[in-house]
Amino acid sequence: MTKKQVIKKTEEYVQKCMKSLHPNVHDFKHVDRVRKWAIKIARAEKKDIFLAEMAALLHDVGRSKENPPKILHADIGAKMTYQFLTKNKLVSPEEAEQITYAVACHGRGGKGWLVEITQDADKLDGLGAIGLMRGIQGTHTLPEYIHPAGEEKTKWQAGEATKILRKQEHVGKSVIENLNFQISWYKNFHTKSARKIARPLVQFMKEYIRQFKKELKLK
Repeated sequence: MTKKQVIKKTEEYVQKCMKSLHPNVHDFKHVDRVRKWAIKIARAEKKDIFLAEMAALLHDVGRSKENPPKILHADIGAKMTYQFLTKNKLVSPEEAEQITYAVACHGRGGKGWLVEITQDADKLDGLGAIGLMRGIQGTHTLPEYIHPAGEEKTKWQAGEATKILRKQEHVGKSVIENLNFQISWYKNFHTKSARKIARPLVQFMKEYIRQFKKELKLK
């Protein structure tokens, strides 16, 4: 089986696994965008594009079976990934381990270039115009803002957001606060390529919030 065929089979598997999910910020469209970011980063960083694309395609495969805080999608997704890769003999045992590890660690921790690229690609999809759309869609049950001038929390203590995300899909008490949380991801990028890509996307989001505050202050 060629790498192109492996990618196609993996794509079909992920779409099947995510079919039961309602269209949301973590549907297959998100996976497809993350895949494209991963390829772009891997190419710029001169890393294995095939492995980067595979890890990106499979990173959210466990979403449909997630039940936080007991069952997290990264953990169950890693098990599903390993079984899928090894049962179908799509990659070598070493590559299966590498991809599985990246899936398990895509939201937190981990070491190695494949983990870093998977994490960076995932974060990039939470920035820019798409990041704004996803952020607002994912927090539509929250108030738009709390303080009169939209001065929401912009900094989080280490590990604070991770604890919150284990219990819910957003961070903060308002849409604006959650958007500020997404903007804060910039400081956590691993690769130079991702930081370069992210810079204008972050500026776009900051400009949106500046305009938001400006309109609130109109009298």
